[in-house]
Order: sequence, then structure tokens, then C-alpha cells
Amino acid sequence: MEFFQQIVTVGMLPYTIFLGIVVAYWLFMIIGFVGIDLLDFDIDMPDVDGLDGAADAVGDGAIESAGDALEGSMGAFKSLLVFLNIGTVPATIVLSFISVKLWFLAFVYNFWLPASLRGIFPPVVMGLLAFSAFFVVSTALTHITTRPFRRLFLHKTTHGEHQLVGKICIVKTSKVTNSFGQAELKVEDSDLLIAVRTKEELGFKKGDEAIIIDYEIEKNVYEIVHI
Repeated sequence: MEFFQQIVTVGMLPYTIFLGIVVAYWLFMIIGFVGIDLLDFDIDMPDVDGLDGAADAVGDGAIESAGDALEGSMGAFKSLLVFLNIGTVPATIVLSFISVKLWFLAFVYNFWLPASLRGIFPPVVMGLLAFSAFFVVSTALTHITTRPFRRLFLHKTTHGEHQLVGKICIVKTSKVTNSFGQAELKVEDSDLLIAVRTKEELGFKKGDEAIIIDYEIEKNVYEIVHI
């Protein structure tokens, strides 16, 4: 009871709510009410071969500056998503890692850090400073802990290539655009997950059947259309 009283104090409540939402999501996913691609991001991600370099570049602070302030902000946001491996790892998994780390750091700060250190500045200022520090640390740790998941969710086709043209596949993401999408098809009694694209918005949704009409070897992606 004392533990539950602690995690709903003013300093902990926002982090506990965030973690609670994440836990509720996974419970709903387990019983089949939602899908793992609930928070798909439709952004222009770098090619798979360059993903490691892009993420490391962001980690070193090498984000290209933009002349326009708005474009610069969007560029920084995209770089953050790349750094967090969003695009190759489902956003729901990334947010889950962040929520756990934020909650743990907040718990350590509120109940293990001496009160004298927490009272240097007014509570609101200390809260904002603490959140900023928590976010930076949890983001860096999430970059590391989600790296192994990239190969799990982004399978590169090592065989097939043009031989898959003309085959039927099933869309596995909530939509397919000219920069985002995955589909699954059976090859030699095994399920193969491939990256798919469309040149136009064709209204694909998860579970739709599609036919592969072309293969772009440079990006290792397949173009699909409705059957």
C-alpha cells in the first residue's frame, strides 16, 4: 500500500499515468483488441543499409541544420525518430521502453535522491529540469535497447528479388505509401516479410491482398497494387 501511495504522489503521477497507459495497451494487445502497429509513423526513413550510420550520427549530435526554422524543427524531430529506431521498430515498443525508463528514473529521483538536492530550486523548476534529464537519459538508453529489435522487425530479402514479382502478398502494416509498408507472403512453406511501397495512395490497409508488380534492388523494396 505504501508503494502505491508513493507512485501516485504529485512528482510521480504523470510518469505513473504514462506507464499505466502503456501497460493497458499491451494488455489490450494480448487479448486482441489492438495491433502492434497502432502508432505507425509515415516518415521518410533512411535506407536500411544506412540506418546504423544515421542513428550513430544522430547520437553524436550530427543533425543537419536547416535555413527555415520550421523545417529545422521537423528535421530534428525526424532525426529523433531515427535515433529511437522508429520506422524499423514499432513505435509502441519504443514508447514502452521509454515509459519504463522514465518511470524508473522518476522513482529514483523522488524517493532515493536526498531531499536537500531536490530542493535547490523551486519544485516546478526542479520538476522541469528533472524531466529534461530523464528524457535525455531514457532516449539514449532506448536507442541502445531497441537496436536488437531492428533485425527482428525489418527483414531484408536475401533471395527471391525479381522472382517474387507476380506473387500475392498480405499487407501487414496499417497502410502502404511510397515510403512505408510491409507485407508477408509464403515462400517455400515459410513466411517472408518484405518491404513494400506504392507509387500512389491506393488505400491499402492491414490484411489486404496485393500483387507484387516490381522490385527496386537499390532499396530492396517491392511495388504492389490491388489484385
